[in-house]
Amino acid sequence: MLRSIPFDDIHKFQSYKTLYSMKKSYLLFSFVFLLKSISLFALQDIELSYNLKVNKKYALEIVSVQTITMELMGQTMTVKQHSTVDQEIRIADEINEGYKLEIESKRIQIKQNTMGMEFKWDSKYPETDDPMVKQLANQLIAAIESVTYTTIEKNGMPIHTEGSELQIDKGNISGFESGMMIVFPNKPIKPGESWETEFKPDSNSDFIITSTYTLEEIKGNQATISFDGTLSGSQIMGQNANISGNITGKSKIDIRTGWMIDSAVHQTIQTIIEQEGMQIPMKIDNFTEVVSK
Repeated sequence: MLRSIPFDDIHKFQSYKTLYSMKKSYLLFSFVFLLKSISLFALQDIELSYNLKVNKKYALEIVSVQTITMELMGQTMTVKQHSTVDQEIRIADEINEGYKLEIESKRIQIKQNTMGMEFKWDSKYPETDDPMVKQLANQLIAAIESVTYTTIEKNGMPIHTEGSELQIDKGNISGFESGMMIVFPNKPIKPGESWETEFKPDSNSDFIITSTYTLEEIKGNQATISFDGTLSGSQIMGQNANISGNITGKSKIDIRTGWMIDSAVHQTIQTIIEQEGMQIPMKIDNFTEVVSK
């Protein structure tokens, strides 16, 4: 015997069905709206620059794997080197055009193999009986005891570097060659767009780094920026050195401060160094990873 369904139950069922349908439509609309919002946000122009606080300190770990090949008196010499440098950077001052950075190496660990001869050295345990290692150790200890100051514009363009010649000679010109710093464009950009820069890390030479940066993506407060550039010059640090090379890499930055979170850089450099009337051809292949803590 068929039983009739009360009108109230039919009405309730239809109401539930309508509400369920509306809920599905609302969820679908919300999801589509969210995707569209994310898409629009990702394509919005963003202005990148450094927004740093005075006395703020950043701890960097810089790991480099380097192979140096040189021609010396008809013989080929290969040097393989692995180094880890713990560096501290303090925002020393904010000036009208930018910031002054205080750069100090806290610890250097190095492992080097030259023609089958290997040595290790750690500034935390500096004592050594090897005279060759001791000579290098003395230079590295002096570098640790030295401080370099680099002044940059708000967009990251280097203005001036001061400090010990030894510290500068060890590569702390500005940090751009290791991907630590990025020169931002002077206009808002969106993901997928590129900009070009050209600057001289050493104002006393014609050494130039030309780079093309690309803003690849923005996720939350982080932006990924890739770069591809060239290095060239005939003199650096007062020495004659015909230099040419390429640099490629990718950095992740905090868009709130402009500061680098991590970076990976590959450099290939060809140079001819003149010393005591001799010309020494040299090739350098270097991969560096930098992490800021």
